[in-house]
Amino acid sequence: MAVRMTGMISGLDTESLVQSLVSAQQLKYKKTEDAKTKLEWTQEKWKSLNTKLYSLYTTELNKLTLQSSYLTKKATVSDTSKVQVSAGATAPLGSQTIEISSLASSGYLTGGKVDESITKSSKLSDLGITGNSTLNLTVGDKSTYIEVNSEMTVSSFVSQLQSAGVNASFDEKNHRFFISSKQSGLDNDFSLTASSAEGTQTLQALGLAAGTISEADRLTYQTWAANAVYAADGTIDRDATVAAIRANSATSDAIDNEVSKRVEAYTASVESLTETNTTLTENNTTLASEIAKASQTIDDIKATDSYQQIFLQGTYSEDDDLEDVKAGLESEIESLKAAMEAGTISEDDYEAALQQKETQKAQVSEVIEAQKKIADNTDKIAENEAAINVNTTKIAEYNAKLENDNAAVIAEVEDLMVAKADYAAQVMNGTVSVTGTATKVDGQNAKFTLNGVEFESESNETTVNGITLTLTEKTEAGKPVTFTLTNDTQAVYDTIKNFVNKYNEILQEMNDLYYADSARGYDPLSDDEKEAMTESQIEKWETKIKDSLLRRDSTLGSIMSSMKNALLTSVEVNGQSYSLSSFGVGTSYIYSERGLLHIQGDADDSTYASYTNKLMSALEEDPDTVMQVFTGVAQNLYKAMQEKMQKTSLSSALTFYNDIYIKNQIVAYNKQISANEEKLTELEDKYYAQFAAMETALAKLQSQQNSLSAYL
Repeated sequence: MAVRMTGMISGLDTESLVQSLVSAQQLKYKKTEDAKTKLEWTQEKWKSLNTKLYSLYTTELNKLTLQSSYLTKKATVSDTSKVQVSAGATAPLGSQTIEISSLASSGYLTGGKVDESITKSSKLSDLGITGNSTLNLTVGDKSTYIEVNSEMTVSSFVSQLQSAGVNASFDEKNHRFFISSKQSGLDNDFSLTASSAEGTQTLQALGLAAGTISEADRLTYQTWAANAVYAADGTIDRDATVAAIRANSATSDAIDNEVSKRVEAYTASVESLTETNTTLTENNTTLASEIAKASQTIDDIKATDSYQQIFLQGTYSEDDDLEDVKAGLESEIESLKAAMEAGTISEDDYEAALQQKETQKAQVSEVIEAQKKIADNTDKIAENEAAINVNTTKIAEYNAKLENDNAAVIAEVEDLMVAKADYAAQVMNGTVSVTGTATKVDGQNAKFTLNGVEFESESNETTVNGITLTLTEKTEAGKPVTFTLTNDTQAVYDTIKNFVNKYNEILQEMNDLYYADSARGYDPLSDDEKEAMTESQIEKWETKIKDSLLRRDSTLGSIMSSMKNALLTSVEVNGQSYSLSSFGVGTSYIYSERGLLHIQGDADDSTYASYTNKLMSALEEDPDTVMQVFTGVAQNLYKAMQEKMQKTSLSSALTFYNDIYIKNQIVAYNKQISANEEKLTELEDKYYAQFAAMETALAKLQSQQNSLSAYL
């Protein structure tokens, strides 16, 4: 803002005069600002009202349009400690019985106690595991092969189990592994078996071999043992066993699935290792460059006279360890300082000698660092070359397996499966023992008898014929639980009542806005006006304006009329016409309520509480007719509100008011206000310029008068 020095000659209060001159224009422009403020307040009113209308549309009204809202049923259970019952819309009415013989449970494997020194970070070798082995984790119909080696940590092993589809953990306090299926039921149980004697030894070392073969494990061994085909000499017939595995419906996909997994893993490994080798090669190029730079640095330093002088004096040899040379130079520097303090050397000689020794020490230090860098980088290059060679070997190995349409992978997997079938047969005929210290609890299904018919379920929550049963405890033999299903008329009544209450709440607000008193003569307050008023006075003033913003608003009036008219429509059922009023739901005789709904006989309605509750009676006597009438009328209101929310050039979708138009108007007002502010600034500048010209003229006149006075 420019600093103006005004009224210096004239003595006029130019600031006040200019403000007075532009005040009329400011007042004119304030009308635009007031219009914008009112429009923003109107926008806020509509946003709030739109939210409430949309909430009515999507919740209370939407429920009223759905037949399922009228088909609610309630259950009365003789013993809720055994079973909890909830009924859907299709559940049959009447009494039923249920007997529960078992509850669904998940499979659990509690490992045997391992050495107390074992932690999550321990290697499996600490548990006595040597070499590699393969375990088979089967969950439902999904099998995963887990490769185990002695270098793997306990935590890594647990992660593999989790990835295979079970809950798994290692409890360091109790020194045990815990494994469980993620879902209850027999089909969701798991088995953890070995494919070889090495695998069994691994399970036993981990404490995961059970004391007795669990049902899930037995079924796995039994399934695979059935595939084993032996030659006359007692050896496993590889080709025949592979054919049996593929022919067995329980294992037919096992080979192809495992081949697919391994092909994907090998392909990914080739890509990853190739990328790693590229990175290592690039690193080696960088390291070699750094070695070359360090070597050049050493050569440059050794070529200097100061560095060569170190070894010409005979005190040091170029074969000496440079760390010893550096220490010797440091000692010479200290001796120079001592000689200087003792006065046995002149200051000039001291400075010259000190500078030489400091330079030599710095050069030796730099050579030492350069040599260290060369040695470190040379070691890193060797390490990288070794890693590249290992990776190259692995890449060649994996690519070889993937050649000829993955022939080697297929052979590898077939060998694994044949060995698995052979080992399973040995387990089943008792040749080998796979027992250990773990305890396995098999997963099981819930079993119950409903109205004399037996059912099984993987979960303790199941649905039969529209009835949801939550089983919590077995029943005693011969003592079934009885439950009775009846129509829940109170729930239906409450759904209708909730709609009426919400509708009345919104309609009352719309009535208040539409029929509000006029606020003619009330405009938004300026800052100066607010300073002269209390906060309470300002709030009352602005509330008066805000309450009248939608007075006689055509959009609001149209919405109200559409909603009221939709609720007055009739629905024909079995040739007879019904409306909401047929069931005691309608408007009051009190005109000032302007369309609010009442339920005759409702205890919470002070106006109509004494009337007969026709709605409740109809729900008890003829619920189907009530459902057809109320869903029909509700759908009419739903469509009416839907039409009011359609997208137009002035409004967005799902919006009851012209939100786009209001936004555009506010933008236009902002542009106009900016233009007005520029015009006011130009007008002020014009008046200030005129007053400045007057001051200049007065100054000249005063100067002339002073000159003339000098001659008098």
